[in-house]
Amino acid sequence: MYWQTLIFFALTYVTLALSLNISAGYGRLLCLCQATFYGIGAYSVALLPMMMPSRSPARMYVLGVFVGISISAALGGLISLLGDHLKEDYFLMSTFAFSEIAQEFIANSNWSGGNVGLRLKPLNMGGVEYVFVVSAGILMLVAFWICGRIERSHFGLALITFSVDESLSTVLGNSSRSLRFQCMAVSAVLATLAGCIVAPQLGYIHPAFFGVDESVLIFTMLTLGGLGSRYGVVLGAFVLAVVPSILTFFPIATRLDAPIRQIIYGLLLVVLMHLRPSGLIPNR
Repeated sequence: MYWQTLIFFALTYVTLALSLNISAGYGRLLCLCQATFYGIGAYSVALLPMMMPSRSPARMYVLGVFVGISISAALGGLISLLGDHLKEDYFLMSTFAFSEIAQEFIANSNWSGGNVGLRLKPLNMGGVEYVFVVSAGILMLVAFWICGRIERSHFGLALITFSVDESLSTVLGNSSRSLRFQCMAVSAVLATLAGCIVAPQLGYIHPAFFGVDESVLIFTMLTLGGLGSRYGVVLGAFVLAVVPSILTFFPIATRLDAPIRQIIYGLLLVVLMHLRPSGLIPNR
C-alpha cells in the first residue's frame, strides 16, 4: 500500500511538472500558480457530488471534471493576458499573488470547508486504489505525449521562436497573445486533470494542499529536470517525489531526524544543481 501510494503521487507530480513545462518550458511563461489549477480540479470533483447528493456520484464526478477543466482553461487564458503588460519576473510575481489570493479565498469560504477541509464521498469502484494508480499513469503518458507533439508541431516551433525573440515571432506572423493563451490553457487543463484524480484517491482535501509551496515544488521539479526537456522533467519530478520517501528509511537515532533529512535533501538538490545547472537532461 505504501509503495502503491508513492508511485501514484510520483506519477501525479510528473504530470504536474509536464503541465508546467508547456507554459514555462516551451512558452517561457514562468508561473507559480500551477497548484491553483491542481486545486480547482480537486475541489470541482469534491463539491458537485455534495451539492447534488441525489445524483449518481460517478456522474457528478465526470461533470466535476468538465467544470474544473472549463474554469481552469478560462483562468489560465486570462492569466496569460498579463504577459502583454508584464515581463518575466513581474509575471512570475503576479502568478505568485494569484496563487496566494486563491488559497486565502478557498481557506476563508464556507462552501469549500474552509480551513477544516472537505471529505469526499467514495466512488464505490472495485479495486479503487489500482484504478487511480492506472489513471495517474495514463494521464502522465498523455501529458508526455502532448509535450512531444508540441515539440514537433508548428505550434511548438512558434513557441520556441516566441521565447527566443518575440519581435521575430511577430514578424513571422505569430500572435503573441494567442500563443500565450493556448499555452497557459493547455497547461492549466492538464494540472486540473491531475487534481481530479488525486482528490478521490485521498478522500480528503485542504487548501494547504494546493498552496504556493506546492507550486514552488512543481517549479523546482521542472528546473531540476531541465526547462523544455520532457525527459528531464520526468526524471526531475521522480527524483524530488521519491527521494524524500527513500530518506525516511535511513535510521537516524535522534529527535532531530526530520530536520536532518531535510538538510540531506537540500544538500542533494544543491549538489545536483551545481553539477547540472541546465537540468539533469537539458533541452537540446
